[in-house]
Amino acid sequence: MRVRSKPGGAARRFASAGVTLLVVALNASGVGATTGGRVSLERPELTLAQGDVLAGAKEGDVDSDGRPEHIVSIEEDRVIAVRGDGTIVEIPGSPSGPSASRPATRSREGLVLPYQPGWPIVAGGVFYSSPVFVDIAGDEAPEILCGCSDDSLYAWFEDGSPVPGWPVAAGGEIKSSPAVGDIDGDGELEIVVGSWDQKVYAWNADGTTAPGFWPRPVNGVVKSSPAIGDVDQDGELEVVVASFWGYSTGSLYVLEGDGSDTPDWPKHLGEPMESSPALADIDNDGKLEIVIGTESNHVYAFNGENATPVSGSWPVTTSGGVRAAPSIGDIDNDGHLEIVVGDSWWGGHTWAFEADGSVMDGWPIDVDNNVIASPALADFDCDGDLEIVQPTSIYFGSPVPCKIYVFHHDASVAENWPVFITGDYERTESSPAVANIDLDPEVEIVVGSGNGSGLWNDLYAFNYDGSPLPRFPLQGEDIYSSPAVGDIDRDGVLELAVGSWHDRKMHCWELGPGTFDPLGLPWPAFQHDAQHTSFKEYEGFADASVVVTADTDTVAAGEVFGYTVSIINNTDGEWTGMGLVMLALPGCVPYQGNPIVGPVAIALSPNQVLTAQFEEAVPMTAPPGSYVLTAAVGRPPDRLVSSGTIAIEVIAAQGGRVSPGVFPGRGERNR
Repeated sequence: MRVRSKPGGAARRFASAGVTLLVVALNASGVGATTGGRVSLERPELTLAQGDVLAGAKEGDVDSDGRPEHIVSIEEDRVIAVRGDGTIVEIPGSPSGPSASRPATRSREGLVLPYQPGWPIVAGGVFYSSPVFVDIAGDEAPEILCGCSDDSLYAWFEDGSPVPGWPVAAGGEIKSSPAVGDIDGDGELEIVVGSWDQKVYAWNADGTTAPGFWPRPVNGVVKSSPAIGDVDQDGELEVVVASFWGYSTGSLYVLEGDGSDTPDWPKHLGEPMESSPALADIDNDGKLEIVIGTESNHVYAFNGENATPVSGSWPVTTSGGVRAAPSIGDIDNDGHLEIVVGDSWWGGHTWAFEADGSVMDGWPIDVDNNVIASPALADFDCDGDLEIVQPTSIYFGSPVPCKIYVFHHDASVAENWPVFITGDYERTESSPAVANIDLDPEVEIVVGSGNGSGLWNDLYAFNYDGSPLPRFPLQGEDIYSSPAVGDIDRDGVLELAVGSWHDRKMHCWELGPGTFDPLGLPWPAFQHDAQHTSFKEYEGFADASVVVTADTDTVAAGEVFGYTVSIINNTDGEWTGMGLVMLALPGCVPYQGNPIVGPVAIALSPNQVLTAQFEEAVPMTAPPGSYVLTAAVGRPPDRLVSSGTIAIEVIAAQGGRVSPGVFPGRGERNR
């Protein structure tokens, strides 16, 4: 049985003894290490045939430096591999068997990023739609789903082969991105997407049309991507999607699982809507609100259950048309949600609104160019509030190249930002993903660019300090699609997927051994999750939840603090899984002795709440700063189910100075 944990429900901020707690659940897959298929190659001889290596090996210590390299190809006289820093290593050897190599993409600097085996895939049309990673085949590993201009919605396994029953055909090109959820309550997932033929489609996981009134005709073409959530509080999921026709027609729909209208909907606004809706409980009433922009310079916020405007200043007026989806999160860590969105009209702005529609202090920000991409929200600097990643796109005749901005919640620009996208007439309509895609402790930004020519339109990746990652930018051929990051084959290695326009390819690269971190995917795809809520704290389908509280929010070096972890079974059946507690040192640096508790096996009876109390002794040598403890439960190697986080501020020892040291993190259990 799958039990839904609704947005705005368990995913809230709590306060206990002054400790800020964020309960989140990440819809990530594949937390286990690789089992089987991993080889060790000794220098200078190769002991495996080419076919063996290419079929099973993903990494090996080819240069005997004690660290695994990512094997790209085995040739007649050498092995070519990529180190973790992106440099290429070539080792002489004499493998037997026919010559073979894995496809790879070269960056502008000539460094190689290997494709996932079986990729890329050439489609019958171009990709405006963005991929989503979700398990529709029931094999406990996510598949890749994406729409295409050839009127098809594709679904691929991790090896690039089509899921049985897919692709499926719409009656027009698909620029909308698919959303996934159990909209008919049958315990199985459905896939929903809009089409240029003025219809919204819903398919079962096997590719058959969902029961009811699907495909559902609407009032205009659908470029908007659907969002899925229980907006009318009836215990079932609804589909929220917008349509437009020309410059004076736009409608916002809330559809039941069978495709029929929800009472009080649709809203015919008379304003074109390319924007995609965002779903969250922005006014803290326990119910979902719908936030969406229009081409007529407005952002609307509606109560989902009755289509009335949210109390306050809604709708709000912007300086230009809003084509991007809004993003929602508590960006200033005040316990209330804010809405971030961009506008465009021969130049653009990024706005941040309070839940009542009032503009936050310091906003909007003039970003010189148009804003077509949706912002991503993530806590890059581990200070408890969220940074905003906002790409910009040049307009015709613009004297300013497009840029990628990172803003703090107070509207200040983060150090070393913006960075410029320097290709001729490159524009960024691709929305960014934020994930830890390399071997360092920090998350990175991934975003595409394009100009319609197929020349120097790349996939970029940046560190938080604005520096480009090794092996990036990757040479692409017009990327308007937004990237998605996850572990699609459950091997402990992240994959990165994005669709391109000029060459009609869906790309899927492997990012290298050791890259998967289930807590390192704060905004892994377009609109954050497979339901397209655009809500930073969305829990998704969580059948268990974690709550963490502490007896203090400040502790001196040399003292002891206690904390409590509660694990809640949200189902009416037994829940089994694993639990652990991780520690991050000041600056988000992972503690080398992680996990400090576990992993331990957990079995919960229906609706049971398991509570455990722990103590941590802070050594005299612990440096001052903010330490973050994260308790997580899941089912390795399949997926992380839920996690809870607390921040503890360590101050200098009473009566003495603190010398540099490391936090031991013993996780002692006292009862």
